[in-house]
Amino acid sequence: MNENENPQEPQEPQAQNGPATAPGQGAQPGPQAQSEASAQSSSMAQGQAPASPEQAASATSGAPGGADVQGQQGQPAPDYKMAAEQPGQGATKTKRTWLIVAVVVVVIAALAAAVLVMKPWAPKPADYRQAANAAADIRSQKNKIADQLGEAYIAAGDPNKEFSQQDVDKLKNSIDKLDQMNKDFAKQKAVKDKDVNAKYQTYLEKSKRYDAFVGDLAASAPAYAKAGKACGQEPELASTSDTTEYLNKVNDFISSCKASLDAVVKAPNKTLSDYAKETSGSLSQLQDVLKQTGDLVNNLNSDNLSQSMSKLTDLEQQARDIEKDTPKSLEVRSNLRDEEKKVSPDASLNDLYQILQNKAGK
Repeated sequence: MNENENPQEPQEPQAQNGPATAPGQGAQPGPQAQSEASAQSSSMAQGQAPASPEQAASATSGAPGGADVQGQQGQPAPDYKMAAEQPGQGATKTKRTWLIVAVVVVVIAALAAAVLVMKPWAPKPADYRQAANAAADIRSQKNKIADQLGEAYIAAGDPNKEFSQQDVDKLKNSIDKLDQMNKDFAKQKAVKDKDVNAKYQTYLEKSKRYDAFVGDLAASAPAYAKAGKACGQEPELASTSDTTEYLNKVNDFISSCKASLDAVVKAPNKTLSDYAKETSGSLSQLQDVLKQTGDLVNNLNSDNLSQSMSKLTDLEQQARDIEKDTPKSLEVRSNLRDEEKKVSPDASLNDLYQILQNKAGK
């Protein structure tokens, strides 16, 4: 060794797992050294030989390779240790969750697109054809009602015809059947088509009004038919040579006709009810004219002949004016026909049938 060289002082070894000693400071024992010293002190206090460093390390670690004293005491391990033990576990879990969500979203979108394109619930051509056949059956039933209603019109205008309560019941049964067919049509798959449903709703509204019209007319028909018969059998002038007797027969005829019309006034059909009310009023005026005529005839003599003849002429004109203003049965039937056309569902039913036929052909 060179004399000028300063011999280096041997350095004390640092405690394992302990922090390095700062310059100018004494060496600080690390956790393991402190544990070893504590173990030796305890052994000495109990009269035992101090444990070797290897035994102290084994006692403090509790596991091969050393351990964290704080972890063994139930305290949380440092963050850096958790990161070392579970590298990227949180990020991996989050990524996995988002991948699952993404897959579900794609599946739902694909399913929705397929459903929108395929429309599995949409009516098929066969459904439209089936509905068209049902509409044709409805039209046949409606035509049957129209025929039965025509019989009521004929009975009202022909004294030799009669529209009985049995005829009324048949007509009402036909109306009930049509109403049920209309309700059953709503079960057709083709009604799910918005265009078909719009036509169906229009027809349904018309049909309800038509059913109400026919129902009221059917209920009014028997009384109207009886009035038509009673008011259509006026006495003939040639049947009697006695003027007074003839006037009495005419008065009886008017009374019978008026009584039958008063029954029609209570009928549910407004057209017939109004007609009967107006006609009955006209007949009351005619009866008054007949009474005045009878009085003149019964008191006719040579002294008042000229005056009586002039009065009879005036009474004749009054009778003509009353007759002119009296509603005519033919006009009433024409008005009823017009009302029937207004509420008839024929046009809307044809529209429904046509759209079903068109869609069935697609």
